[in-house]
This record gives sequence, structure tokens and C-alpha cells, in this order.
Amino acid sequence: MNLRSLQKILKPYHRRITNLLARGVVRLVDASTFMQSIQLSVLSGELLDNVEHFEPYGFTAHPHAGAEALVASLGGNRSHAVVISIADRQFRLRELAPGEVALYTDEGDSIVLRRGNNIELNATTQVTINSPVAHFSGNITADGDISDANGSMQDMRGTYNTHTHSNPEGGSVGPAVGQM
Repeated sequence: MNLRSLQKILKPYHRRITNLLARGVVRLVDASTFMQSIQLSVLSGELLDNVEHFEPYGFTAHPHAGAEALVASLGGNRSHAVVISIADRQFRLRELAPGEVALYTDEGDSIVLRRGNNIELNATTQVTINSPVAHFSGNITADGDISDANGSMQDMRGTYNTHTHSNPEGGSVGPAVGQM
């Protein structure tokens, strides 16, 4: 068998092997389906449509157009491609210490599991916890005011610190001795 014959025999296998993994760029995302569907371009302008995005259990994200994807073509067949990872270097948090983990958005919100067993939550506008009970096993500190549906802690302090009691013998007794 000569080299030309061997190349002819191996050509389909070579194509399948080179098609196994590719880098792509996200063009469109359909997040309404059970498994997110991605349209992306790979190689030299090849467009793949309705490619399933396999996300880790318990995590999901809606990537921006322009994010980069790692695409696996099962059996080397581009018509049976899946996205196994999407990254967006534009928004990725940088300079985490070895072992630290983070969830983040393009708007700068993040949850960072820091070294030393510290969790850092950064939200620009608000943090909402939907739960009938929130339990904290340690202290709670706040730099600002604490409020509920009936008012704020500062309002309670003002009322307590200035209140007076009636004296049964007439007149009133001054404000509380210990300030709140």
C-alpha cells in the first residue's frame, strides 16, 4: 500500500478527530428550553444552530453574545454538537487566591468564597432572601439602620430614649436611665 492510498483511507478518520473539539463564539441564546439552546460560529464562519448547552447541575447562566464556547462534536460529527462550557473573559473575576471560588454577573454582583472560611457577597442594589425564617448562629452587625414593617431600630431607640412614665403621686418620671 502506498502513502496516497493510506491517506485516502485515513482521511475520514482525520476529519472526525479534528472535528471532536472546537472553539466557538456565541451568537444567540434560547434560554426558554429545558436544555439551553445556543447558536454559535465555529472555525472559519461555520454556523451551528440549536446546539444544546450542557450546564452543571444546579448552575445556569444566560451568556451574552460574543462569549466563547467549547464545543464537542460527538463522534466528530458537527451535526451532533454540544456546548460543554461557555466563558466570557470580559466579565470574569480576576485575582482570586488559589482555592477561592466565585459566582458573578456582568453587572459586578458576586458571591466569593474566600480563603479563611469567609464568604463575601457583593450586590450593588439589594439582597433579597425569600424564606419564612432566617437563622444566624452568631452575631449580626449592620453599619446602617435595621427596619421591619413597623419601623426602624433607630425609631425604636428614639422612642425609648425619650419616653417618660407617669408618677402615681403626680407628674412624670424622666426618661429611661439606660439609653438604648
